[in-house]
Amino acid sequence: MPLDGVTTYLLSEELNSSLNGARVDKIYQPDKKSIILLLRAFNKNSKLLLSADPDFPRVHITDVATTNPSTPPGFCMVLRKYLSGSRISRISSPGFERIIEIEFSSVDEIKDNVSYRLIIEMMGRYSNIILLNQDKRIIDSIFHVDAQMSRVREVMPARPYDYPPSQNKLSPLMAVTDLENRQFHFPDKLSGRPAEKAILETFTGISPYFASEICTIADIDGKKCIADFNAQEYDNLCNVLISLFVRIKDQVYSPGVFFKINQEVPYDFHALIFPKGLRSIKTDSISKAIDLLVVPGQIMNDFYQKKHPLIKFAESGLAHAVRKHNVHLTDLSDSEDYETLKLLGDLLLTNQYAIPSKSKHFICQDYSDPPQQFTIELDENLSPTDNAQRYYRKYRKAKTKYDKTVSFLKEDELAIEYFKSLLNAATQASDISDLLAVKQEIEWLNTKDQSDSKADANINHPGKSKTGKQKSRAIRAAMQAAKAKSRTKPVADNAHTTSAIQSYRTFELTGGELIMCGRNNIQNDFLTFKVASKDDYWFHAKNIPGSHVILRNFGQIPSDQVFEISAAVAAYYSSANTDLSKGILSKDTPNYKIEVDYCMVKHVKKIPGSKPGMVTYSHFNTMLIQPSLPSNER
Repeated sequence: MPLDGVTTYLLSEELNSSLNGARVDKIYQPDKKSIILLLRAFNKNSKLLLSADPDFPRVHITDVATTNPSTPPGFCMVLRKYLSGSRISRISSPGFERIIEIEFSSVDEIKDNVSYRLIIEMMGRYSNIILLNQDKRIIDSIFHVDAQMSRVREVMPARPYDYPPSQNKLSPLMAVTDLENRQFHFPDKLSGRPAEKAILETFTGISPYFASEICTIADIDGKKCIADFNAQEYDNLCNVLISLFVRIKDQVYSPGVFFKINQEVPYDFHALIFPKGLRSIKTDSISKAIDLLVVPGQIMNDFYQKKHPLIKFAESGLAHAVRKHNVHLTDLSDSEDYETLKLLGDLLLTNQYAIPSKSKHFICQDYSDPPQQFTIELDENLSPTDNAQRYYRKYRKAKTKYDKTVSFLKEDELAIEYFKSLLNAATQASDISDLLAVKQEIEWLNTKDQSDSKADANINHPGKSKTGKQKSRAIRAAMQAAKAKSRTKPVADNAHTTSAIQSYRTFELTGGELIMCGRNNIQNDFLTFKVASKDDYWFHAKNIPGSHVILRNFGQIPSDQVFEISAAVAAYYSSANTDLSKGILSKDTPNYKIEVDYCMVKHVKKIPGSKPGMVTYSHFNTMLIQPSLPSNER
């Protein structure tokens, strides 16, 4: 929930008491919506985050580390120019609005005292951070709003700053006295409105959630109109308002976060009240409550921002392979009747003396089993022999196309299977190590494709010059290009083999057996053909993308339970595990089972010329198992 006016007011007072007099040491802008002020106050350093993020605009002290760009944005440079070395003289929130003002005092080039004001407007998609001079003119803002974007209020450099339009509501501090003296009455125009709406439209700084909780605490129906309240209900409402408004006036509050049922990540926060029936954690300050709420979501958001491009790359590669496969299927259907073209040429040669000159077609019988009659289209300008040769040329072209297409389809099928496995690895990535492994494989793919294309571009026909004659210069060029190509491939492979050794998953069982599982196809290849011995066991989900799982038994005969645990790991890291594919890390065992094939490593063979992870296997058994993981991952 974004900050409401009451929480903003209490937060401003909290920040003012802890940061008043603080010196601005450094200023950073980690992204286009946020500013970080590194402050020095009371012999300690503080990091003040100012965010104009429309999803959750906020101002608070944080300990979370941020990554800053190597080149600071323009607004950051403006802030450094005017605010570096200055001191905070006051932090306030005017009129219980969702605005925090930070006043700075400094000296200019001629040692005159000057003041600046940083305005943080926290109003959803209209949020902004604005720097003002001492004449209340805008120096710059993190977002510019010109006349085309807003006819009501411009936010542009050199313009005078105006507060957002007032809603003409009553401040809680001004209403306390009337409430205590029982002289407060809701406006007549709101008497027919539900209590929640009446509270929301009467007092400034009250959010819809706050108004609803006020009614809950007062034990009244928030949907009931104010005019329909009896005396007891009205007194209950006034008493709750007095209690909360006095706490606001005296700055007596207990901030914290609260959680939805069976959830470990905080759902929301507030400075004064907590919903009934929800678990809550109280904090020492509003800043810490905001940090507890924001950090898990920020970490998750950063994770998915890194994960999304990897998934898009795999999806794009898979879509491209499927399109190529469909094109080649069309080519195959167009050329699969190539034998008929040869037969037509044979028939023309057999019946060449029976074909009249200048004929456009010829009808003849083929007496093979079964007999057929053909109507052969002819070129009237060619002789029967030449027409036969024309069909032979079509036959050779169609046969070559058919043979090539068959080999292309095999490559396409391998590419589709490969990108399915890459997409499965990217989709099921659940931590940074998984993401790095997938990213590493994508970088390997790009490096391999570039090195192959460069090497192929430098190779002419072996041993021939462009004119077709053999020359020593052309031979030397071909040899040099071939050497360059042979040098390029192993470099990429070796670079990624080293990291594959360090980051694949391992599970050590109580009997001393070791289960190893690849995070990407490069690691799958490495585990299967480099790490595992021929007598170890290999596991993989049947006929679907998934990780290679190796059970190292160190010469011992594994028990049935060990086989089941290893198969469950292979099932867990397969595309059939729908929970993991959706990014759900559940501790409960799914109620479905997955087929897993397993065999000895010596029966697993690499498909020649294929991408990493593509294998064939034999002498295997199949097990039906529920996906799960051992508890002791190493």
